Amino acid sequence: MREDIYGHAKRFRWIASRLSGEDRILEVGCGTGYMIAYQLALLGRDVRGLDSHEDSVALGREMFKSAGLDPDRLSSGDIADIEGDFDAVIASEVLEHIPDGDLKPFLVAVRSKLRPAGKLLVTVPNGRRWADVENFFWKKLGLGAALEKIKFVAAVNRLKAFLFGREAAFPHEFPSTLSSSPHVQRFTLDGIVGLLSDSGFDVEETDGSVVFSGPFSNLFFTGAGPVMRLNTFLRRMFPSLSANFYISARRR
Repeated sequence: MREDIYGHAKRFRWIASRLSGEDRILEVGCGTGYMIAYQLALLGRDVRGLDSHEDSVALGREMFKSAGLDPDRLSSGDIADIEGDFDAVIASEVLEHIPDGDLKPFLVAVRSKLRPAGKLLVTVPNGRRWADVENFFWKKLGLGAALEKIKFVAAVNRLKAFLFGREAAFPHEFPSTLSSSPHVQRFTLDGIVGLLSDSGFDVEETDGSVVFSGPFSNLFFTGAGPVMRLNTFLRRMFPSLSANFYISARRR
């Protein structure tokens, strides 16, 4: 998977490095599966993906099939419908979509699917991240739609493709999801760690992604290797400004 300004490839490497080759893995809220389950399957890992959005799962199944992978690795439904237990569960960019009253029951259900001392890998957006500023101007004020209407976005993508190759403008072959589910949670690192602890998990490790992300950063800087490396370096210097938090926990 190619890197972008959001650090998606970095996130996948972080997740994959905390799994063993023998783990039975479940990704909940996988969307199409492209960002994680699909990549793990390409590496030969024993992984399943689950999502409630049927259209995303349908696209993911076609994607798996076209790559010679078993499309039945992906399914739509509730976590209670999944049979068996797992060595590791991944919930990446999922918890921020779940309303308050459903968060703890969801995590309890996840815990029930883990084997004793099984691992939970969580990633969530920082509730105070730079991307929210960019999203406000791009989406709320409509600047993104205006830039697309006057062909500015297309022109920048053509320039990036010329300078850095087509992958700089279009780094991902498939979308991560077809759902437009909004964020309803804003997490701090202490908040997500506390939630996991209250839900029966022992947090072992925390990490993070990058500092600057969002639609403007993506348009201008995805594909520019030096800028993306600087973005990752800045996160190491200023961890509280991380756009996304990564958390590794064990079933207590």
